[in-house]
Amino acid sequence: MNVSAVEQVERISAAGKALSQLYLNAPGDELREAMYSAEMLHDWPLTDPDSVQGVRTLLSSRPESQEELKRDHLYLFVGAGRALAQPYESVRTSEEGLVFEEETFAVRAAYAKFGLRAPNFNREPDDHIGLEIAFLSDLAGRAAEQLAAGEDAQEIRTAMRDFLVDHLDRFAGEVVEDVRKHAKTALYKAVAEFTLGFIASVSAFVETDGVHAAE
Repeated sequence: MNVSAVEQVERISAAGKALSQLYLNAPGDELREAMYSAEMLHDWPLTDPDSVQGVRTLLSSRPESQEELKRDHLYLFVGAGRALAQPYESVRTSEEGLVFEEETFAVRAAYAKFGLRAPNFNREPDDHIGLEIAFLSDLAGRAAEQLAAGEDAQEIRTAMRDFLVDHLDRFAGEVVEDVRKHAKTALYKAVAEFTLGFIASVSAFVETDGVHAAE
């Protein structure tokens, strides 16, 4: 491998942290400035083709205002009536198309196995795409620690694989397509590409057998 397994999952974790924040809220000043910084963009943790396209999108755009980004986030993920890029798994995959369906509680159980729970527990659904990405980011960070200690991180790798297949991968592609269709800002157009890159990177990690930190 060109990159050690530790660095691989550290990069997944770092990208997921930034990406989850962009889904959950419009970026604050610090994150907004970082996402238009050429220096930061050249150091974006993931280098797959989709992530590279996201970086190119931002490098070729002007920095957008806080108001523009708040408006885009609102219409895409919260909705002024109906969210244009519905972010909840249960709404997209359940028979009733509602929040707090079976999928929501399955996601909650997956978080609980690792001592985690959604920040707005029982007030907002646990299966927001931003929270699911944050969960995989957290697991990637734990995997990095175990691999650095010489362990194989197999339990975490399996948990990441199962969560990706059972949850995030079931609906993220639809979210991405809606973001591509409706986003007005370059930042959220790039978020669509970064999401595909994040999923591809997680998939590559969990499907690699016998990975050791020293490779």
